[in-house]
Amino acid sequence: MIMHIDDNEEDRSFFRESLAAVDIDVLLIEVASAGEAMKSMVQILPDLIVVDCNMPGFNRLEFISNIRQNPKFNATKIVLLNTLAEAKINPLKYGADNSYVKPASVVKYKLIINELL
Repeated sequence: MIMHIDDNEEDRSFFRESLAAVDIDVLLIEVASAGEAMKSMVQILPDLIVVDCNMPGFNRLEFISNIRQNPKFNATKIVLLNTLAEAKINPLKYGADNSYVKPASVVKYKLIINELL
C-alpha cells in the first residue's frame, strides 16, 4: 500500500498515472494534507509514504517525527518529493528514507517507483 500526500490534485493525478504505468498491483491512498494522512494512518499501515514537501502549513519534520515515534510504522518507507531548489535537503535529517526532485515526466516517476518497490 502506498500513501501519496500532496495538496495539488494535478500532482496527485500525475503520480496515479505514473503508478499505473508501472503495472504493479498496489493499493494507492491519496490525501491532500498531512492532517488527513495522520487521520488515515490510524486505520491503515502503508508500506510506503510519498510526501510532497512543498505544501502550505506543512512541517515535514513534525509530520515524519510523529510517524517515526510510532513503532507500528517502523517498516514504512518515507520518501520526500522536493522542488529543485530543495534538492539538497538531507532526508535522513527529517527521518525519511530518501528524497527525490519531483519528476516532470511519467518515465522519471516510473524509475523512482520501481526503485522504491
